[in-house]
Amino acid sequence: MNLFILSSFATLLITKDSYNYIPFVFSLVVLAKLLLEKKKINLGTDGCVNTWFKYSVGVLSACFIIHLVYTLVMDENIKQLDNPSRILMFMPLAFYAWNKKSTLSLLRGATWGAIIGGCIASYGAYVLGSSRGFPRGYMVIQAGDMAMSLGLFALIGFWYAYRKNIKSKYIFLLGYFCGIWGSLLSGSRGGWIILVPALMIIFVAYRQMVTKSLLTVVIIGTVGLVFINGITSQHSAIARYQQMEKQVQSYEHENNSKTSVGIRFNMWKAAALAIKERPLVGWGYSGAQSKKAKQAEEGILEKEAVKYNHVHNQYLNDWLERGILGLVTGLGIFLVPLCYFCQIVKEKSTENSLYAVALIGVVHVLATFSYGLTQGFLEHNSGSVFYFFVLMLLLGITRSVYSSDER
Repeated sequence: MNLFILSSFATLLITKDSYNYIPFVFSLVVLAKLLLEKKKINLGTDGCVNTWFKYSVGVLSACFIIHLVYTLVMDENIKQLDNPSRILMFMPLAFYAWNKKSTLSLLRGATWGAIIGGCIASYGAYVLGSSRGFPRGYMVIQAGDMAMSLGLFALIGFWYAYRKNIKSKYIFLLGYFCGIWGSLLSGSRGGWIILVPALMIIFVAYRQMVTKSLLTVVIIGTVGLVFINGITSQHSAIARYQQMEKQVQSYEHENNSKTSVGIRFNMWKAAALAIKERPLVGWGYSGAQSKKAKQAEEGILEKEAVKYNHVHNQYLNDWLERGILGLVTGLGIFLVPLCYFCQIVKEKSTENSLYAVALIGVVHVLATFSYGLTQGFLEHNSGSVFYFFVLMLLLGITRSVYSSDER
């Protein structure tokens, strides 16, 4: 099982579809083992941590149910359940009996996944000539976001390995730099929002071990990557930031909605107007698409925006399509697990393997939440697989190890 964990993370970005393969097989194997073993699942005591675990499973289940109800009531195409069904697909991972060795498998897998992701992005940019890093066929925004997350997981792995004095600890640091590099090459600005906050969280979490020399290496290395990216990439982080500034100013002063930033502002404004009409029940998926088409005819929404099946903000999209219940559950699948992981980080010391896994949980939730601010991250198969697979596995490992520590 630990080999499954390692390979699931390591292969996430090898091809444009590789995020699908091993996680799905992995979850089916775990489900089969749970059914065959017929062991009673130990949820531990009724303490605060285990209560938050139950709340997490509850809100995730509620999120799927809301999608199901809206699909049935609004007579939507059953394909609308594809992405939320990943919740059920990966839920067995949350109830399997993992052990402490799973922590190192997860960290090593994330590290190799980040290294591979950075290499694939470099190959796309400098060999194939791709303007956005990853080769043709990749969804560059999604791939860049996943590379960012894997890099941050690897940095947590470095501090864990440093604390345990693991000989290969600097491989984890390499994984961090490769993950960030892959994200930079993708030119996906929405993925960069979380970098500084995440680094601050990780440094504070491991503040007792952070020496000036290591802190300097991480900071100078990160800044160095941005600089190298700036002089070697057509869509560098610096160029993309400057482009964003110009597009914001163009929207503010000229109401220009034809740029990448401008069309997002336009979609958010149109979504807010549609939500104002039906704030409680929403429009459903088909209703939302029809409403956008009507808004385009009325000149409220750019015609170019109608082709998108979401409004490039996960939370506005949840509210627009599924009303207040969609918004509440859409936020709940982030906020409730975040409380669960924060409680474990608060309780455990840096020596405990649970600390590293729970800290990855904190970063994973916050990072994915931030990706959803400018992109319908969970509206894509890659995003829903990545978020729910990693989340369920983290919930499962922390639940199992926490419960065994109690006995």
